[in-house]
Amino acid sequence: MPTLLIKILTGPMKGTEKRFDQFPIVLGRSPDCALPISGDERISRSHARIRSVPQGFVLEDLQSKNGTFVGETRITATYTLTTSKVIRVGNTLVQLEPAGMAIERTGIPGTPGQPALRELVEAVLVLDLCDSTTIANRYGDAFALRLKEALRALARPTFSQAGVSFLKGTGDGFLATFPDLAGAIEATVRILHRKGAALPRASDGAPPMLRFGIHFGQTYVDSDGDRQGDVVNMAFRLEGVGSSGFHETRGGIVKDDLPLHDRVFLSEHAYQELQKMGGVPCRLVGFFDLKGMAGRHRVYEVLWKDISVPDEGTETQPVPKTE
Repeated sequence: MPTLLIKILTGPMKGTEKRFDQFPIVLGRSPDCALPISGDERISRSHARIRSVPQGFVLEDLQSKNGTFVGETRITATYTLTTSKVIRVGNTLVQLEPAGMAIERTGIPGTPGQPALRELVEAVLVLDLCDSTTIANRYGDAFALRLKEALRALARPTFSQAGVSFLKGTGDGFLATFPDLAGAIEATVRILHRKGAALPRASDGAPPMLRFGIHFGQTYVDSDGDRQGDVVNMAFRLEGVGSSGFHETRGGIVKDDLPLHDRVFLSEHAYQELQKMGGVPCRLVGFFDLKGMAGRHRVYEVLWKDISVPDEGTETQPVPKTE
């Protein structure tokens, strides 16, 4: 008889797990569900159902208000599970493990034959130096190189201090992952506050500008430790969005006020997770069309200037950690 292990990875019920051998089962907030999930108001009372079929298991959304997601894709029809998967219901990440399927496995579904990958739930941060090509053309390659080296000298130890799990250069910036959002926010705020003193200015006094994109969710780790998947792609899209794909919404900002430099943009899911920490000021920006990702995506901004960073050697309260 097939069995399915369900683990709750985030939220108030983080660490809860239960194995099922009787189907169908329903996930939701109702106490009548096979696995009631409390503490997440974005989960419907009867949110999603899982059935056993010869091919594995079938996941379906029960017309929930906020949807059921596999990766960054909201499912609109039944979804067949033949391997371990992390899904999102409301703001809660849930791992579904069919019997015999470990977290480490060969390939991602749809890419057979790839090296073994692991799945992690991480905060993904993308940092980019704005207008690097223009900087090189206007001020010369020597200045551009000096600026990039100074950015590396600032960013690498700051990421390390904040507990980075993975870090790699991306030419004009970095891709970094952290076990939680607290580390990503801490590193981002410190870099932005310190860049004025740490990075060289151009001959006309123009200060260097940075952009950050932050998302939270399931990443795939290859045999070299590199991160892949939709969560990584989303962080890159958030870092690079501009006014052309922006849509104003009630409670957000107007197009003329859209920040293009020295900004920290968050996905909606990262924002919801961040609210559980408290003490991190944010605002709604609006909706964006993101290249290669269906639909419009609600984006938030961390108001980093409202977060103080102490001088070196000064004691302070750290950014709160998620539970």
